[in-house]
Amino acid sequence: MALTRPRPLGVLAALLLLASLPACDPPGPNGMHQVLFFRQEPWTPDVGAPFRLDIPDRVHVGDYWEGKGLIYIRGKTYTYDFAGTTLEVTPPPSIAVVSTTLEDGGWRLSLRCDAEPGGELQVRVLAAGAERYADATFINCYPAAP
Repeated sequence: MALTRPRPLGVLAALLLLASLPACDPPGPNGMHQVLFFRQEPWTPDVGAPFRLDIPDRVHVGDYWEGKGLIYIRGKTYTYDFAGTTLEVTPPPSIAVVSTTLEDGGWRLSLRCDAEPGGELQVRVLAAGAERYADATFINCYPAAP
């Protein structure tokens, strides 16, 4: 029995096949200007009820297969430097800012819907008086369940 060497064309064809599988970048920040990530809890706040909006300092997205394994979504980590910053919040008229705190490296906002329909909430992260990050998110306020 004679030993055979791998065929260079077979190896090359396998590498080309692997390289041709589609890979995509993950979705980026979910802010309206795609600068920051916003996490709202609960997602559908009722009028009169408090809710929380987090702006994390570190978010990892991606690293998964989509479409039954045909498309790989690459992993990416977004890191923000909120150390020594202040937060300027401009809410729509129907939303009240209860408090803002810097916790675990990220910003946490306590908010309350005072009326429907909600609106665009703008944030600016300032360091030494200069803008470091600015973005906005749209918040819907819903009537309280009976």
